[in-house]
Amino acid sequence: MKMRSLLVGITLLYGLSVSCSGGDNEPYGPEYEVDGVELSLRNDYHYRNSGDTVSADKFVIMMKLKSDNKYAQDYGLNPQMVSEITDIKVSVLSDGLYAGIAKNDDVSRFFLMDDGEHYYTEDLYQTIAQYVEAGVTKSSEPYLYFTNQTELAPKAEALISDTITLAFKVDLTLKNNKTFSDQLRVTLIP
Repeated sequence: MKMRSLLVGITLLYGLSVSCSGGDNEPYGPEYEVDGVELSLRNDYHYRNSGDTVSADKFVIMMKLKSDNKYAQDYGLNPQMVSEITDIKVSVLSDGLYAGIAKNDDVSRFFLMDDGEHYYTEDLYQTIAQYVEAGVTKSSEPYLYFTNQTELAPKAEALISDTITLAFKVDLTLKNNKTFSDQLRVTLIP
């Protein structure tokens, strides 16, 4: 009798797990339209208590995609985005990042993207161009990882060799030609 009850319980659990895991992740709620962007430092244990001073090797910008869709804002992008992202541009708003890079220059090449939902994609990190080209946004809080390298190559020269305070601006452009931007100031240390 105990064995029969155990087998019935296992069979029910198996059936429940198959029925729950077999479904698609269907969108819930109204479609998601980005109506702003907000930048912040990623709240990581490396610099949680140090204010706006961050090691250049640990510098990560969290880019929060704002919306009036409360469900999407609170839980991510399960609702489908109405307009896809067509461009993300990171600019430095101050001098001193590296020789040859001036105020207002595009520094997107020094950042890698992670949509925060990397288990849905094959690549953990992508260049900004690869991320935009893929056209798949899974998270309402993608990350911009500062590489601190002059180029994406082994043993590349470091960009930050002295403590420096920099301001960055991120412009996000959607397919409907709307552009949103925000700025962030941070002190980077080598």
